[in-house]
Amino acid sequence: MFRFDRTPLNKHPGRFRLHVFRALIFFAALSPRYNSSLQLTGGSAAIATAAQYFTTLPPGTSLPDGKTCAEEIPPTPETVAGNTPFNQTKVTSAQLAAFAGQGFTFEKLSSTKQYARITGDYTGSTDMIMRWAACKYGIDENVVRGQGWEESWWRQSQIGDRRNSRSECVQGNFTALWNTTIPLVDGSTVTCPGCCWTSWSAWQTKVYYEWKTWPMIKDSTSFAAEYRYATTRACINGDWSTYFANGHGSFFGHNSYATDISNYARDPSQSDLDILLWGCVASHLSGEWYDPAAVKYIKDIQGNIALRRWLTPKIHVTGPP
Repeated sequence: MFRFDRTPLNKHPGRFRLHVFRALIFFAALSPRYNSSLQLTGGSAAIATAAQYFTTLPPGTSLPDGKTCAEEIPPTPETVAGNTPFNQTKVTSAQLAAFAGQGFTFEKLSSTKQYARITGDYTGSTDMIMRWAACKYGIDENVVRGQGWEESWWRQSQIGDRRNSRSECVQGNFTALWNTTIPLVDGSTVTCPGCCWTSWSAWQTKVYYEWKTWPMIKDSTSFAAEYRYATTRACINGDWSTYFANGHGSFFGHNSYATDISNYARDPSQSDLDILLWGCVASHLSGEWYDPAAVKYIKDIQGNIALRRWLTPKIHVTGPP
């Protein structure tokens, strides 16, 4: 689930960091009650003008399947040309069977139902895949876009979090990252002699922990998106209670994960749903519930959403000025 650090591969431009959010009143006083309803308005060839905007759904909601979501999403042009081979790669039935047989995820959860829904079989433009994952897992589509931007500038080939010792690269019998050359579906390779890159995909899943996702996480954009937001949905639904109860508590006076889950169950409200959404999104970075790193990560993603960074002309090619 978690990454803990954010060291990108040097050959990629550095991630854009937002330093000034004076116009964004929801950042005031570091309030934990972040707003998820930053929807896109206006047109762009890169973003569909769709009748359906996918929002965050409450815990326990019955979610649509992939076929239903695919029918909701009109075609849009690709804005990240390098993603095309990854966007067209589907996960095989054998890979899904192995994924399930290994138990889906590194952490022990109260339910793996959301991971069992992963199919990795949707193809389309990068934005279409993001919208499809948002629909399928009931996550606000701009959160998917904004987090993907924060992690990789929407680049499925992104790698990060280099480690230089075998112990930081090998997890049990999983040795695929260490001291080797790894082929990518676009024909390129990643070589790391005496080292490894531990985080992969547009959402920088830390494969050192989530090794059960390998190699699908690097090869298929749809699988990478599904894994990220199956995790977010499982967290919103309360399935991460054991993890957060085991030394991953609250910080600076914020409630615990268990308390926030209970608060929503007792008195459902949009503000309480936003707390669950953003806490679950940010735990991907820090592994904690509203610690300082998580709070900053939330602000960074919300800044990406408010400024619609992915709509800047040619920014996927040139990077920020």
